[in-house]
Amino acid sequence: MKSTKIPLHRNPKLRSFALQASLLLLVAHALFSVYQTTVSNLEARGIKTSTSFFDEVAPFKVGYSPFLEFKLGETTYIEVFFIGVLNTLLVAVLGILAATFLGFFYRRYENLTKLAGIEMRLILR
Repeated sequence: MKSTKIPLHRNPKLRSFALQASLLLLVAHALFSVYQTTVSNLEARGIKTSTSFFDEVAPFKVGYSPFLEFKLGETTYIEVFFIGVLNTLLVAVLGILAATFLGFFYRRYENLTKLAGIEMRLILR
């Protein structure tokens, strides 16, 4: 059997690499273009962006803060941000625990009814 060399334009590995590289460059160019347009539009309107506002006092009230103390007129924006992150983590952990317990007890109830010879049916109407 004679070994024939595949031409470059018919090599599937090279074609797939070239296609992926060109698509990656196209997406990178699109993202850079959006960034450049945003920066130039902000500069044209005289809008300066920074994170210096984090040190300012937050003029609003936080509804629930179990971990960090919140005082109206004293708490900064960065502290309010951390309160929000901690509240989000609290809700996530409580949701995971609730789903775990609910699933565990539902499965236990289902297994007990099967052991007792009772069919459990859900009628949805």
